[in-house]
Order: sequence, then structure tokens, then C-alpha cells
Amino acid sequence: MIKELREEQVPRKELDRVWTAYDQRIVDQQRQLDELKQAQGAIYGARDVIMDMRERLDRVERQRLSQPPG
Repeated sequence: MIKELREEQVPRKELDRVWTAYDQRIVDQQRQLDELKQAQGAIYGARDVIMDMRERLDRVERQRLSQPPG
């Protein structure tokens, strides 16, 4: 029984290596998520600017159309 347990036991160094690899993967995934969030924020920020400019242009065009020619 003890012999079987020892044969199945994973060495501590191997476990440390595996856990370090897991930690690195988690860090990499978090970095990717942060980059995606930042990119998404930039996209919606640009969209908001474009929508604001479009509203301003519409307002200016309406004002020009409502004024008598001259």
C-alpha cells in the first residue's frame, strides 16, 4: 500500500513547475482581458465622438434650412 502511494506521488518540484505554469497562464489571460477592455473602451469612445459630431451637423443643417435665403 505504501509502495503504491509513493509510486503515484508527484515530486514537489514537478508540482511547483505545473503551478507556476498555471499562474503564468492566468496572468496572460488577465492581460488579454485588460487589453480587450481597453480596446472596447476606445471603440465606444470614438463612436460617441462620431455620434456627437453627427448630431451637431444635423443641428447646423436644420438651422440653415430654417433661415430665409439671403
